[in-house]
Amino acid sequence: MKRFFAMALVMMTLLGVFDVSALAQAQSSAAASSFDGEDYWEDDWGDYDDEEWEDAVEDDWDDEVERNGSWYDDYIFPDSDCVKLTRADIRSIPRSLWAYARNEIYARHGYEFKTKKYRDYFNDRDWYYPGGFSTKNLNSTEWYNMDLIKAMEQESGSGSGGKSGDSYIFPHSSTRKLTRREVLAIAQSQWGFARNEIYARHGYVFKTKKYKDYFAKKYWYTPGGFSDKDLNSTEWYNMELIKDLEEEYGLL
Repeated sequence: MKRFFAMALVMMTLLGVFDVSALAQAQSSAAASSFDGEDYWEDDWGDYDDEEWEDAVEDDWDDEVERNGSWYDDYIFPDSDCVKLTRADIRSIPRSLWAYARNEIYARHGYEFKTKKYRDYFNDRDWYYPGGFSTKNLNSTEWYNMDLIKAMEQESGSGSGGKSGDSYIFPHSSTRKLTRREVLAIAQSQWGFARNEIYARHGYVFKTKKYKDYFAKKYWYTPGGFSDKDLNSTEWYNMELIKDLEEEYGLL
């Protein structure tokens, strides 16, 4: 029976009654119109720009953590305590995670977070044990990675919520020696703040109102737990350099 129908189909094709190639072409066109990969992705993602993506991730972040708790028990950057990150590494994750990636370096050492979103996030990590934190336990790679992430947050505005004046005066004054030229390049009125931001990094609680008010507005400033033993030789050098210039110019 199958042989009979096959022969009939051949005869109909030869007589022009049935165009097999037309049928194949029609089937191919129908399949292509139902799912064209390039058009599908372009239509689905084309109008979804970076700003919308960042906002969406921020809005959905808590839900994602709750839905996928086991996945998020991992570190964002598992080797950020021993391998220097690159800008490409940081750009590979959503901007809304940058601050969490920066703070997980502190969390590794038991930092007790006062900001609720960080406290809630790290309390859900299996590896997080709060308590016993000291900045002297942070190694040079960890300082480098925190500074890099922080600098990228400031560049993109994601760390400060887009508010001006929220960044460091000298972002690398804890890891690199400043020069006289660098200090002279900023307004003299900023010298005292630049010197004291080194203390502020380590949680110094300011008593002078102008410094207390200034650093209280910085998103990165967390007062408490200060010890001058935590300051490294580069930080001492930079504070002395700025102080010497302040004295030289009659500001102290």
